[in-house]
Amino acid sequence: MRFKWPYEPCTIPSNYPGIRLGEAQICGAGMLQRTEQARGLPYDNGVAPRHFDLVDLYAFLKSNRRVLAGWVIVALTVSLVYAFTATPLYTATVDLTIDSKKIQLFKNNEQVVGDNAMDSSQVESEVEVLGSESIALVVIDDLKLANDPEFIGTGSGPLVGLLSAVFGMDEDARSLSDLQRKRIAMRIIRSNLNVRRIGLTYVLEISYRSPDPAKAAQIANAFADAYINDQLNTKYQAAKRASIWLQERIAELRSQSTTAARAVQDYKEKNNIVDTGNHGLLSDLQVQETNTQMLTAQAATAEAKARLDRVEEVLKSPAPGEAIGTVSDTLKDEVITRLRQRYLDDSERVAKFSAMMGPNHLAVVNLKNEMALLQASMVDELQRIAQTYKSDYEIAKAREDSTRASLGKQIQEAGASGQAQVDLKELESASQTYHTIFENFLQKYTEAVQQQSFPISDARVITPASRPISKSYPKTTLIALLGLMVGIGAGLVNALVLRNFDRAMRRPRDVEERLGLECLGMVPLIAIRQRKTASHGPKLLQAVERLIAVPVKESPPDADLDLTRKVLDDPFSHFSEGLRSIKTGLDILALTHPIKTLGVISAMPGEGKSTIAVNLANLFAAAGRTTLLIDGDMRNPQLSRLLSPEAKSGLVELIAGKVAFTKAMRAIPQSTLRFIPTVLQQRIANTADLLASAQMRTVLGEVKNVFDQVVIDLPPLGPISDARAMSPLVDAFIVVANWGHTRFEVLEDAIANFGIAADKVVGVILNKVDYNELRNMDAYSHGYYYNKNYAKYGYAYSQE
Repeated sequence: MRFKWPYEPCTIPSNYPGIRLGEAQICGAGMLQRTEQARGLPYDNGVAPRHFDLVDLYAFLKSNRRVLAGWVIVALTVSLVYAFTATPLYTATVDLTIDSKKIQLFKNNEQVVGDNAMDSSQVESEVEVLGSESIALVVIDDLKLANDPEFIGTGSGPLVGLLSAVFGMDEDARSLSDLQRKRIAMRIIRSNLNVRRIGLTYVLEISYRSPDPAKAAQIANAFADAYINDQLNTKYQAAKRASIWLQERIAELRSQSTTAARAVQDYKEKNNIVDTGNHGLLSDLQVQETNTQMLTAQAATAEAKARLDRVEEVLKSPAPGEAIGTVSDTLKDEVITRLRQRYLDDSERVAKFSAMMGPNHLAVVNLKNEMALLQASMVDELQRIAQTYKSDYEIAKAREDSTRASLGKQIQEAGASGQAQVDLKELESASQTYHTIFENFLQKYTEAVQQQSFPISDARVITPASRPISKSYPKTTLIALLGLMVGIGAGLVNALVLRNFDRAMRRPRDVEERLGLECLGMVPLIAIRQRKTASHGPKLLQAVERLIAVPVKESPPDADLDLTRKVLDDPFSHFSEGLRSIKTGLDILALTHPIKTLGVISAMPGEGKSTIAVNLANLFAAAGRTTLLIDGDMRNPQLSRLLSPEAKSGLVELIAGKVAFTKAMRAIPQSTLRFIPTVLQQRIANTADLLASAQMRTVLGEVKNVFDQVVIDLPPLGPISDARAMSPLVDAFIVVANWGHTRFEVLEDAIANFGIAADKVVGVILNKVDYNELRNMDAYSHGYYYNKNYAKYGYAYSQE
């Protein structure tokens, strides 16, 4: 926002007290420019814009403490009423575990059904099974809950209406069918049931909530029993279905095994294949035996041939008689043995007789002849043996040839049956496979029958439910805390909503940040109790009340209702201090650019601009300046009615030239202030033309020569253009805003409609400020000083 001044700039002493660095700077030909920041104060005061902090939070909470307290009280009341009036519920809990290690009754064989260890997902599946409708229906049937008033709504209470609205139940539940009763009871029992897994263990916790503690424990235990029985029944049914299927499969496999065995036997008969058991096929045994026989025959032939060759070799020798002993079989021949013995005896006698009687003795000669005959006899006997050897050799040779021929035939027959044996192996393998499968299925069938007779549950109860001794719902402390939190939350939301929708001007720094205008000061709210005055009648009292438009609040008993003289009659009041602060600020601005004509405006009517104008004029006059107050509000001249109700002429007549300046001016009693009223004989349509006319310029020129300070009370901005029309004749404007009522948007639009005259607006005055509320709203506000530290400042000396 820029300010253009018609006067030449003057020099400000750098050490002048009260001037902030950067508050104003001189530039160009008599132009005062405010430095606008993008996101901060409208002028550079050398301090960075302050951000939201804990003090602001404290101030926000304090300013909205009534809203917060109201919501907290309401929420706590509702929560406590609910906690003490709601039906108490009791929760009973059962803990059961799912054994990951199965109990095996049949150690030698594996179980047919349900033998896998459970993983985490399967445990979670069991949680869902526990809360399923099938388990709930079993519990309802076992405990006959379909006839219990708690579950079908035949009892009295709000539950009847709720169930009637939700499920369409009649008041007389006996008209319902059994299926409807069970469905209603199942919805209720499942809504009060809670099944959860404890951590990552195999332990499941079953909790049931009921108004009756005994019934809560009974139903929780019933759910555990129903689940265990359901497991047993499931395994029984699975084993039963498995045994039925195994029976059908066993019959089929028995037929297949029999057919395969019969095919093997038929193939053997067809191909003359004889199985000798562990020794293999008959043909293979025959070939093996024949081969053994052939080897034996070959050995016998070779042996016979060797004996024959030896005998023939002896017979062909020069002295076969002497070599007879080298043939092994001669040692076993009795004839040769006797002949040889005789020969040896004769040879011994020949040697004896030759020594005694000589070699030519007849006895010796006879013995030698006898020995020759004996050798001949042994040779003959050896030849007979040779014939025997030859016969044996021929027999062995014939047997060998016969065996070899038989072996060749058998080998030929075995080779011819090779393909038949391959086919036989395939048939035997198929038959063996069918037989093995049949035996396995027969074994599984036996195990399934055993499991069907002895089903084992994987779950067991480790902690049964007992009757609860204390209610689990409603938890009074928890509900109260929840109500407290809800109340605080709702109060904060309500306060934030109210604050966001509150666009009224309350804090000086908001005015400076939003409008780019300095807040010149704040004037407190004036309290009124007495409704009498010494110099004015009831009409004046009514005019004062319309002028200030404030509610009745506490004030001293001797409070003066004549607000036009408030700064004179009560100089130590907060009201007077606020106006003196505003005057000081204007005086500081006048050091750089003289402000001889000051216009007082507002955005809307009833904001107290007339009161500010007359009291500010009284301050100027009390400071020793010759001051003139002009009532320039030709639409609603409130000041004229208050200060000069008996006047017959005034500003209008002065502009029209009907009266002289001295005749139009009025003196204020007990004050040096002079006043030019506005007397309306009739409503004037062209008030803006009158205020902007050359005659008005002439009038202001005259009064400037006579008075040091001229204060003009102008109409509100809004749709009225009087202030805008008169802006070329006024040095500066101050805007009066009603604290807590005037909205930023209204004042922004009003200043925007002010046009180029907005450059002459030097600041905003917040009027009718409630410092108590402001202190709660902003810890940095002036209310802190007025109400905390300076409320009695300066009064101690007077009291002494």
